[in-house]
Amino acid sequence: MLTMDPKFDIEAWLAKNPPKTYDPVPSPKGLVESWVSHQFPPAQVNELSDVSFFLYNLSNARFVGRTKPEIVTPLELRPPEILLGGEWDESIDIWMLGNLVFYLLTLKTPFTTSLVSFEYNCFWPRSFGMFQELSKDWPKSSVDFLLAQMSAFCQKAFPPELLQTCENRDEYFDASGRLKRYPTCFKRPWFDRLKYSLVPLTLEEQLDVANFMNRCLQTLPSKRATAEELLQDPWLTREDAT
Repeated sequence: MLTMDPKFDIEAWLAKNPPKTYDPVPSPKGLVESWVSHQFPPAQVNELSDVSFFLYNLSNARFVGRTKPEIVTPLELRPPEILLGGEWDESIDIWMLGNLVFYLLTLKTPFTTSLVSFEYNCFWPRSFGMFQELSKDWPKSSVDFLLAQMSAFCQKAFPPELLQTCENRDEYFDASGRLKRYPTCFKRPWFDRLKYSLVPLTLEEQLDVANFMNRCLQTLPSKRATAEELLQDPWLTREDAT
């Protein structure tokens, strides 16, 4: 978090706290020096109304334009283009945002690689036929399971524009673009799962959040909303927004 109080003399603070690095450590690419993180003085209670905060994490940052197929993001949070070995861009951050919104409201991840977690995260008792459909012939690969959930909860098939750019497409999809191991799957909208939000939501708010998540969790990257567009989303611009 950074304090933006105009009274804060950042130049003087930097003079007293110059940048430092840790001792070099070996890595596959040779010796690496890491920068020491510094924390600015926290804002006082009487300053909070005049301070802006920014929360950020650059631990896995990549340059836009250098997005060749590679593994980024934790497995359960990966968008389909990464799971399938395709190229990706900054829209993966929008996919992650959709995951984050659901987690903050429910303390559950929208997609999971665990069959037990799937039953728990989706709020379904074992007696439901839809759960039985996914659980038969278990185990299958984690990627198959994640793709099946994306198809179910995002309410969309995987578009040809995506599949034709992914090098691992044939491992998971047949010639017609259907999942090989889960060719038929249930459909369940985000709105239905948001009924169990830990944050009290009105019916209208549930619909707003579901629409916001739908704009983030598009299986075709080019269809995801941009950050600028999301800032104008009805859920965030309502006067009584949660």
